[in-house]
Amino acid sequence: SKTLIRSIKTLALLVGILFSFTLSAKEKIPGQIIYSHKTVEVTFLISLPALKGSYYFIQNRISYLDTNGNKKVLKPKEAKEIRFTYKEKEVRMVSLTNPYYSSKRIFLKLETDGYLKLYIYFLSVSGPSGASSVKKNHFFQKGNKAFFEATYRKFKKKLKPYFSDCPDLVEKIDSGEFTGSDFRRITEYYNESCR
Repeated sequence: SKTLIRSIKTLALLVGILFSFTLSAKEKIPGQIIYSHKTVEVTFLISLPALKGSYYFIQNRISYLDTNGNKKVLKPKEAKEIRFTYKEKEVRMVSLTNPYYSSKRIFLKLETDGYLKLYIYFLSVSGPSGASSVKKNHFFQKGNKAFFEATYRKFKKKLKPYFSDCPDLVEKIDSGEFTGSDFRRITEYYNESCR
């Protein structure tokens, strides 16, 4: 029984080391930093969880190699946007005022572009067991107006007034054609049919 306990502890330690290695492992991804006056080609150093869609890890800063191979860190207040392509999908992270903390800038993932934009804010939440996970919060933005948080709760009640300038879209939301999991489709519909 002592041997079993020792084996379990060893296994738990190995799993912990492997997990921390996975979190710290970074892949080199070519991309661009877009400043207000120029665009610079760089190589981003991006953690594996971020490459699997959890951009929480690069919302506040991202490491990169400049053209001379020097490692640097970029914060959202220093650039307008970062872009890179991973598995044939372009990822755009735009430097904007944090929707929850207006005194701070953050890189928000631009999910859909157009007059109506859809952004994703990645939020770390702790569960009852203490384990944390990353939650996606969606935000609409018409032009340069304030963010509007798109939530699954009270979906129809919240979105119908926001889209009152597009009666066809409101009808589709009201009828259930668009649901709380259709934020991207709603954005695309608005940009194609309501502008």
